[in-house]
Amino acid sequence: RAENRKNILADISSTISLDDADIIELNARTTVDNLAELSVVLEVVDLGHLQLILQHLRQMPSVIEVRRR
Repeated sequence: RAENRKNILADISSTISLDDADIIELNARTTVDNLAELSVVLEVVDLGHLQLILQHLRQMPSVIEVRRR
């Protein structure tokens, strides 16, 4: 979940791309309280690679919550 603001999707996908991961699938919606909820399927090298990406996403100022399913 993230603040729903201009370019949030671009910023998140750029962060993922900079970590050299591929986005396989992405679904997004806006909640009634104006948050962006994204479900992203990534292709990563291993668990360490995924953990690095999650850490970088959590460090983004507009990102509220990141979790693995």
